[in-house]
Amino acid sequence: MVNSVQAHVEQTDKSFSLTNAGVFTFKGITELLFQDLPSESSRRVYRYTFQQWEQFAAQNTLDSMDLSCENIKSFLFSRDLSHSTRISRKSHMQKLLRMVSYLDPSFGIQYIQLRDLNIRRTSRDNAPRRKPRVLSRDECQQLLAVWENDETHKGIRNHAVICLLLYTAIRNAELVALRWEDVSWDAQTLTICRDNGNQGCSVPILDATPDTLNALRRLQDTQRSVLSDQVIPYKHVFPALSTGKDARFKPDKDVRTSTQTIRNIVKQTGEKAGLGNLTVPDLHHTSVTMFAKADATEAARRRPPVT
Repeated sequence: MVNSVQAHVEQTDKSFSLTNAGVFTFKGITELLFQDLPSESSRRVYRYTFQQWEQFAAQNTLDSMDLSCENIKSFLFSRDLSHSTRISRKSHMQKLLRMVSYLDPSFGIQYIQLRDLNIRRTSRDNAPRRKPRVLSRDECQQLLAVWENDETHKGIRNHAVICLLLYTAIRNAELVALRWEDVSWDAQTLTICRDNGNQGCSVPILDATPDTLNALRRLQDTQRSVLSDQVIPYKHVFPALSTGKDARFKPDKDVRTSTQTIRNIVKQTGEKAGLGNLTVPDLHHTSVTMFAKADATEAARRRPPVT
């Protein structure tokens, strides 16, 4: 690290110099730190934190290099942020202080004090979360209708996602891990693994109509249409799509989609259906409720008549 700092001082141009008349500049230090970050997304997150720090320093008549633990603590609590965001910003400022301490050992004590700073949770963090909604049958039909006639790869995938979330009570992580070999077309069930176990659990598709199975078949046919060798289909039911406006399944890459993508699909579908902000737990709770009603109906049907 020390060698890289020295090399940067010698090689960087005037506009990004670490020093200005023998004084370290905030811009020079951050530019050096960005060189050690692994990706552009990481640099973007760090850059936003440092921009927020510079704004805080300007508003409080501080120099941006006045990186005392007390000033950084005031910065972290200057806005109504979540606990995780405060922890993240503390980590960013801590890494910045660590970089500065290589250049000026007098900052070492500030780094230690910030490292040992305990970010406590606030009342906002401990506030009760919204209870999951239970959708009515009409609301479920509104959700399903959003992507029903969409023939794009994204629309076909999203329709299958909503069908499975509504009619199988499957969880987010189980959905993205689902493989085509886990789908039993004749029995109309899915085999899923709970808690990363090896033993599968059979879950029925509660849909009284063949719509969910048809959505899965349409998804499978779409995936096969982009494969040069249709004998070897995609392993996962929901592989990742390409990015961009015309997102498509990639014929040369079988990487399953992420749980965040599923959350985004549910949120976008809820907004398009006019149902507000929906979450995966909302659909899971709705599905579990439908399972309970179906079990109660079946139990009542089997109950012997009262004489």
